Amino acid sequence: MLASSCPVSTVAAKKVLLGCGSGSLATKLRPTLEEKGYQMCAAADGAEVMRRLHSWEPDLVILDTLMSETDVGDSCRQVRRASAVPIVMLAPIWSAGGEVSGLGDGADLYMAGPIPIPLLVARIEALLRRSCHAAARPRQAIITTGDLQVNLSARNVVVSGLRVDLSPTEFRLMAALATAAGHVVSHEELMARVWGPNQEGQRPCLKLYIRYLRRKIERNPDHPTHILTCRGLGYYLNRPAPNSPLDPAPDLL
Repeated sequence: MLASSCPVSTVAAKKVLLGCGSGSLATKLRPTLEEKGYQMCAAADGAEVMRRLHSWEPDLVILDTLMSETDVGDSCRQVRRASAVPIVMLAPIWSAGGEVSGLGDGADLYMAGPIPIPLLVARIEALLRRSCHAAARPRQAIITTGDLQVNLSARNVVVSGLRVDLSPTEFRLMAALATAAGHVVSHEELMARVWGPNQEGQRPCLKLYIRYLRRKIERNPDHPTHILTCRGLGYYLNRPAPNSPLDPAPDLL
């Protein structure tokens, strides 16, 4: 029987919500998390995950693909629409399709195979540290560069007055570029902010999502004026001087 009760917080301990289909993972994970000062709440299915998300307000959500009678991808999308909380997706066996789907559904980190509890906890701590640092940085709610407007609070993007439909992963990449508009963001930082820490293998995926974004926000994706490349270093969101046209300098992936 999966225990789903949640502790009542009396201190500012970080809270981890675990959505899983059996009690074994919760039983293994809880002692290590609590030993490190975290609180953990277990939910048996997607509906309970959403209830706990709103009532308990966790700092991080873990979704096990073996969660009973639940489309974990759908649960992940629901969590992402409702919150910017970091999401870790767990799977019993790794597959490229599974990882692409999980990250596309809004997960920040996808882990598969037999996962040692110490490694899982280390990844949780890394995501929470990054989340805390991002929250500590003051951020402008709406960032405007030329005809492009990125609303970080409403999680939407407008180009020339028209709203652009972005996936959760596309928006996280757009937000990472927008919050550093005018400055180069390295490949490593973009991969960490979009897919989580230690994601060096995501470089091809990063290039692919840059291409997706350009197709949606650029007048001519082959000659971008918004998302530009600093070859060998990373990408940056062009911030033209007031009342000046966007610089249509040639740009290559």
